[in-house]
Amino acid sequence: MKLTTGKALLLASAIASLAGCATSRGELNVMINQGDNPSSDKFVTIASVNDSRTFVLKAHDPSEPTLRDGKIGDKNLTSRAIARKRNAYGKALGDILLPENRTVADIVREATVKTLREKGYVVIDKDSPDFSKATPLTITIKEFWCWISPGALTAALEHRETIDLSGTGLFVSGDSAEATGYIRLKSAAAGSSAWQNCLEKGVEAYMTDLKGKLK
Repeated sequence: MKLTTGKALLLASAIASLAGCATSRGELNVMINQGDNPSSDKFVTIASVNDSRTFVLKAHDPSEPTLRDGKIGDKNLTSRAIARKRNAYGKALGDILLPENRTVADIVREATVKTLREKGYVVIDKDSPDFSKATPLTITIKEFWCWISPGALTAALEHRETIDLSGTGLFVSGDSAEATGYIRLKSAAAGSSAWQNCLEKGVEAYMTDLKGKLK
């Protein structure tokens, strides 16, 4: 749908208010309460969490991860990157990152641990006396990104994540599973809370999908 000049300016103003100044880098964070271990004889340990997302230089599709200034090779930035702001015409602007010392892998790990515990698994580390009984779980992040799709007077904020998990005998389908999370939320004139809500709802969708795939 083609926007009139008035509508485009109105939407541009609304989008510019999202997560701070549209041209600068913004920060958001999600902290997940991982809960307590249940009383169970099913032990799991997180062997690794690998961020394998692909970042695209000057991506035209807002759903493709990208960074301003072309810094897609900077792991310090890509490991924290969760979104890129755009104006009413789809032009890419500033990034949205997690805070320093906080990564996408941290969020996925916490969400996975919480889901495992809610499903009745005891999640332990190498210092636990039960470590030898634990099934190693490997996690690979294929997609994890929020983006904005401008529309007539309102914009849609979307989040998608695709996570590969591998652990012997943990899943309904066998030793591996792909868990996904997707959300699409419409927003008019919103601030950082709109991005925050989108991110949190997307992570919740992943946890719901994962729970249904665990034994």
